[in-house]
Amino acid sequence: MKLVFCKVYEERTKKAHDPLDFDITPEERFSTEGKKALRKRLARLFEGVKAQYPYIFEKDDHLRLNDDVLAYAVSELRQYSFLRTRTDIKGAAYQEVVRDNLRGDRGEFFTPDNVCQMAVRMGVEILIAASRGKKGWTNIRVLDPAAGAGGFLRAFMNELRAYLLAREEGKYTLEALEQVVMSELRDVCNRYIFGLDINPLLVRAAQMNLVMHGDGSTNIYHVEGGSLIPFSQMPGEVQEKIPPSSVDLIVTNPPFGNGPGLKVDNPDILEAYELTKYGLEEGRSRSSLPPEQLFIERAYQWLAPGGVLAIVLPDSILSNPGLKFIREWILEKFVVVASVDLPIETFVAFGGTGTQTSVLVLRKKTEEEIEREKLSGKPLEYEVFMAVPRTMGYDRRGNDLWKRDEEGQLLVGQRDDEVSEVSEIFVRWLRGELKARVEEA
Repeated sequence: MKLVFCKVYEERTKKAHDPLDFDITPEERFSTEGKKALRKRLARLFEGVKAQYPYIFEKDDHLRLNDDVLAYAVSELRQYSFLRTRTDIKGAAYQEVVRDNLRGDRGEFFTPDNVCQMAVRMGVEILIAASRGKKGWTNIRVLDPAAGAGGFLRAFMNELRAYLLAREEGKYTLEALEQVVMSELRDVCNRYIFGLDINPLLVRAAQMNLVMHGDGSTNIYHVEGGSLIPFSQMPGEVQEKIPPSSVDLIVTNPPFGNGPGLKVDNPDILEAYELTKYGLEEGRSRSSLPPEQLFIERAYQWLAPGGVLAIVLPDSILSNPGLKFIREWILEKFVVVASVDLPIETFVAFGGTGTQTSVLVLRKKTEEEIEREKLSGKPLEYEVFMAVPRTMGYDRRGNDLWKRDEEGQLLVGQRDDEVSEVSEIFVRWLRGELKARVEEA
């Protein structure tokens, strides 16, 4: 990752026709003196990187790879331009590098891009519709409290970039259009997107990820003890920038499971959550809860009234009889907008959990809605969008999955990925288009 930063830094700072430091000739690669000269050039580049990103790298950070590995890596990467590479390709490459190397022991599984995109698009469209245009792509405060390597935030940036390109298309030359869009993208992300994680290595990975995709990297914070600790114990910048009831959209895949070390049993943390006592007799409380359950309430605490949560959860929360109290709490606090079952391959294919999961999309009730329920003595009535996509674009082993024609022949290049189709169908449902078509039929 440090080498990636060196490459990006040089592409941004070197003038045309200047000799490149991130380069190596065949003669240098296989000579001791050549490899030592490369190390000196890379060390010079990395000093510039550290000066530009002091919140990512420590002053005493250095390149730890040996000379042979550095020479090989540079010889492979020198031919590519990271800045001119499409963001979706950079994202896929970055995810491939960090997924297996940075997985921790706290139930962390990186979320595939199509799930991230679906959750982000659905969440933003709900906000825009519910606010009647007061909220839009450029003024939504977005948070991932279990950011990992930054997949959900990167998905938001990619969707925002596509929106800005479409909005400004035709007003500038192609080169000027890219500059205008990237400038606004950087400004929006630096003000409005935030990420937190308990794992300092993942925080750095997320920061690097966002730098490559437009920025917002200064708003990714390491939280010792994790995002479930009391707000008063959060880092000062977190308390200042994202206090309770200040976030419009939370998109996240929290760690979940009942394995050793995963359940939250710290009384100082549990006392901050209503779920520890909800549905129990007076004076009783639960001594421990899995983190994914508490993340739902922590998201509720962070959201402004009318804010949206799109969260990956194990299906047990949606159906287990013993967890009925959580569903009742959710129905009391939120409007359930959508539930999307994810294919079993979603996480299994890359060594993740075999737990059946769904994306639950919730909107925090407004004060007006709460008051309306109190006056009527009845819960709100509304429709819920549900989808059961069958395919992820890959099978259980992670191999590409292609569509087939009527004769069963593979249509290579046409990925069989129903998850990617959900958000567009959801938007049509949200706008009332699907209902109208059904009635016509």
